[in-house]
Amino acid sequence: MRAFAKRAEQVITALAVFFFVGLSFLPALQIVLRQIGSPFVGAEELTRFFLICMVFLSYPLVVGNRENITMDEFRLMLPAKLRSLVESAIDYSAAILTLFMAYAAWGTLLMNRKSFTPTLEIPFWIFMACTVIAFFCVGIIHSANLYTKYFSKP
Repeated sequence: MRAFAKRAEQVITALAVFFFVGLSFLPALQIVLRQIGSPFVGAEELTRFFLICMVFLSYPLVVGNRENITMDEFRLMLPAKLRSLVESAIDYSAAILTLFMAYAAWGTLLMNRKSFTPTLEIPFWIFMACTVIAFFCVGIIHSANLYTKYFSKP
């Protein structure tokens, strides 16, 4: 299971880096192309596409490495038992909400799988696939945190 999780993290990281490179490269390319009189029609749309995909694919990486905003200063002031209860409540609610969001995004993907963006005609399902992957992975991460906390042997 750990090997699968590691491989999934590598694939998601590679995809996020790909979209980041595209996000960085496209505006610079557009500036150069405008200077030579041959602008890239749809560069803004493609840049937005790369931004959306990069943000969603980076989300599970941030949560998996525990780099998300967690208000540690507040939690560390709590007594140990209450802190544990708050952390569990966060993991339970985050797991339920993110898995629900993955389900909702999956439904949206299925209903709009034949839709395209207006200028470049990028399939809508690509946007939604990144959303589904992100929320599903984060839901699994929070569920794994709960499993580790309550069911794994020390």
